[in-house]
Amino acid sequence: MKSDITRYQVRCIVEECNWRLRIVKVANSYYFQIRRFNHEHTCSNEARFLHQRQASARVIGEHIKEKFHDHRSYKTEEIIQDIHKEFGISCNYHKGYRAKHIALDEVQGTPVDSYQILPSYL
Repeated sequence: MKSDITRYQVRCIVEECNWRLRIVKVANSYYFQIRRFNHEHTCSNEARFLHQRQASARVIGEHIKEKFHDHRSYKTEEIIQDIHKEFGISCNYHKGYRAKHIALDEVQGTPVDSYQILPSYL
């Protein structure tokens, strides 16, 4: 809410929530002191984190693995666009890349699995 070199005030992102923190600088020192702290959120977790919707690379990989059965050249950029269109989730390139390889491992198996199967063919 407010901050400068002598005070710092924050509140929950949900305006109706009662969670607040106010700290002030102790005179002639580098220390701050908590003056007021209401640690109880009166809002739900969903309301607090709605603007930060995310999914792990594993969840994305599980969702897109079916697309690798038909569309083998599913590019990372396409994964990022599709996840954003379907779920409104922002996904960076690195997470999209990891999701792609998780999905490929689910469909094709991992290189380690293939190496363990190799002796049975010999």
